Amino acid sequence: TMTVSFVDHAGRRHQCAKTGYHAKVNLLASSKDIQVAFSVVGGSAIFKVDRSLPEAPWVKDVQGRHLPETFVYDSDPPRHVQYFIRGPSLHSFVFDVDEREDSESLLELISRDYHCVRTMQVAYTDSSGARQEWSSTGYNVKCHLPSEARNVEVHFSVVGGGPVRKVDRR
Repeated sequence: TMTVSFVDHAGRRHQCAKTGYHAKVNLLASSKDIQVAFSVVGGSAIFKVDRSLPEAPWVKDVQGRHLPETFVYDSDPPRHVQYFIRGPSLHSFVFDVDEREDSESLLELISRDYHCVRTMQVAYTDSSGARQEWSSTGYNVKCHLPSEARNVEVHFSVVGGGPVRKVDRR
């Protein structure tokens, strides 16, 4: 369950909750003091992990208790925020957060084969006509493209191997 609390343009606090695998809440652009928290139906609150470390250890207070994960956006929040949750019902955590503006597009590579690391290479022409290039390697790679990007090319390869080949999935 995603619980969202916010203050509207008149200064009144509102709260709404959505449950499901693809819960979505739309807020007015004038919303402020936005707080987002999560819990699992039949489980517990979703607790904070340190997403900067690969093993994503639990964040605890001085007494050793797990801290609940709450995202706070005081004013001028991103136009798009998407949270990705993993784990069983009693030990779920937010493993990734995608924040971006309406003026961006997202290219994302998700590899479920943890024995094979992949690289995504992106090239595009920016608004000034200059060619821009970007590359990253991993199991979950994201590239935010500006809205004015043109002539976008995306290539994939396997680290230590060759290119990823196109497959007809029909």
